[in-house]
Amino acid sequence: MFVATWGQTTQITVWFLYIGLAFFTTSLLTKLNPAVWFLEIPVQLAAVVISIWCNIRLMLALLNLVDGHKPGDLKTDSRRAWLMFVPLTIVGLCQGLAILGGFVLLIIPGIYLSVSLVYAQLIFVDQGLRSWQALSASRELVRDRWWAIFWRNLVASLVIGVAMILIVFLILSVFVLVAGPNRLIVLSGTQKQDPLVNGATALLSSILQAAFLPLVLGFQVRLYRLLQKTR
Repeated sequence: MFVATWGQTTQITVWFLYIGLAFFTTSLLTKLNPAVWFLEIPVQLAAVVISIWCNIRLMLALLNLVDGHKPGDLKTDSRRAWLMFVPLTIVGLCQGLAILGGFVLLIIPGIYLSVSLVYAQLIFVDQGLRSWQALSASRELVRDRWWAIFWRNLVASLVIGVAMILIVFLILSVFVLVAGPNRLIVLSGTQKQDPLVNGATALLSSILQAAFLPLVLGFQVRLYRLLQKTR
């Protein structure tokens, strides 16, 4: 599904590349003139908003694809995503607070709630349930199948994580061949001080997010539908 729908999903995830380019541009300007550091603030705020919006659009498209339908019209889904933006943010905040509360108590309750509430945002996009209702529905969906979902998500995270590490390693290897290992050591040692390096890192992160987010969400959507069918 990831390969077959690459053309549709990249029309959505391309926005993450725009975010990365915006970070790189502001970092370059800060490198040339440190007095314009404040430009990073609106870029960071815009990045958060666009990331949430793109996630909603991807969930809408992938739900259709998993159900055997074509993705919705991009303009229509864009408008729907903006209408869902605030309610989904509230669901995400409730989800985060519940998980944080679990980790405050002990690590194990935090891990338990992280898995139990993992489908809260997807349930909101699919069914329209809001705030704590979405959390309750996610917990009910996971009930009695916690370990099965935990191991599936763990293995998927490891596989995707290894793939991302290999890509980063490949990019760094090309950099070393072109610029030399000494340059990589210098950049690594000054990453916190050099805004241009931070911008390049943000751009690389955005590229990886644009490439792999459809795979991550596609896996979650398929598992979500299977859980619904077997409940």
